[in-house]
Amino acid sequence: ALGVPDRIPYAHKRAVRDALPESEAERAAEIAGLHARAVALGGWPEALTPEPFRGVDHAGVFGIAGAERGPAAVAEVA
Repeated sequence: ALGVPDRIPYAHKRAVRDALPESEAERAAEIAGLHARAVALGGWPEALTPEPFRGVDHAGVFGIAGAERGPAAVAEVA
C-alpha cells in the first residue's frame, strides 16, 4: 500500500545516495511522512499497535551524510 519494498538491493542503495536530503531534519521529515501514511492506513492487526514516530538518523554512522558520502560503487576488489 505504501510502495516501500521489504528489501532494497545494494546496487539501488548506492545509486540513490546522492539524492538523499542533505540535512538530518530533511531526512527525518521524509521518514515522518512515510510513518504518517502507514499509521493512516488503518486496519492494523490487533497484535500491532502503531507507535509515535521517533526517528534516528544513522547517515553519519554509515558515512553517507553530506560531504562524508562514500564512493557510488566499487568496480573491482583485488
